[in-house]
Amino acid sequence: MKRTLFIYAAVCLLVCGLTACGDSNENSQPAAAQSGAADQSTSEQSKADSAEAPDPDAIMLTLHDGAVVPITDKSSVLRETEDGYLWNFHDGDCSISFPKSWESRFIIRGTTVYSLMCFERAEAASSLFTIEFRNAEEVAASPVPSQIIGFIDDTYICVVDSSGFEPENAVLRREYRMLANECSGILQTFECTQNSIFNPIALNDYMSATSCESPLHKTWKIQTARNGKLEEQIRFHSDGTLTYSSDGTTLKGSWLVNVYSLTYDWTQQSNWGAAAIVFLDNKIYEATYYETRPQRLDFSAVFLPDNSQDLFGSSTYTAVD
Repeated sequence: MKRTLFIYAAVCLLVCGLTACGDSNENSQPAAAQSGAADQSTSEQSKADSAEAPDPDAIMLTLHDGAVVPITDKSSVLRETEDGYLWNFHDGDCSISFPKSWESRFIIRGTTVYSLMCFERAEAASSLFTIEFRNAEEVAASPVPSQIIGFIDDTYICVVDSSGFEPENAVLRREYRMLANECSGILQTFECTQNSIFNPIALNDYMSATSCESPLHKTWKIQTARNGKLEEQIRFHSDGTLTYSSDGTTLKGSWLVNVYSLTYDWTQQSNWGAAAIVFLDNKIYEATYYETRPQRLDFSAVFLPDNSQDLFGSSTYTAVD
């Protein structure tokens, strides 16, 4: 009997030993390593939580559903001042000021300013205005800007207004209109470190060249060679772009049609005047058309960056085709 009990005990010890070995293989990492992995996981989670946490200095807004969000996203910074708020964007190169009366009434995402009351009610299309950075080929693209308010390197800083948005709700509509009516004054506070003396250029008298006919839709060649150049011409394309070539060098730009030129009686000299505004080589020109034989086109500079060369000067161009 004792022999039988001894054998049974030995078998039990052997089974327990094998089970322990199995557990050891499944958990091959030392306890310290397992603890380190857990700590690392906790650390990574803390970093993720920290990345999602708002800037402690950010101005926060409480939406109607109770959600708390920052007034701007990570692309810009809004700081409170004595007079209201200062919005810095484009890596701090540009700024716009908002009055104190706008407190808790607006929100910024990217470079678009919204009415907060409309935005939080899923009417994100209710932008008041957007700041866009366009090159010479893009500046006349749709939607057509309402203003050119600055210039950085080879980029035009444009203001694109809302596309006639009108909230259906009467309360929202009243709030939206009140803010929209103050936007023109707010945009006058725009400053840019690279061109602090730039005078904003309103484009309310111009429209896209893709939606109308214009006598400029052709090639124009300089009437009298200048500066030793052998050939100089400009081509206005119906898609709103243009190409300027001079002795083998080609520049690309864009243009907008003067809305009043669409109703000109070009046979009357009194109607000869501004037909388009041109964006070319970081410069802005007004094009004046004359219905003569041959047809004539002059350019006058609206904006020339400091120490830059006037492409056209006082030259006159005549129609080629």
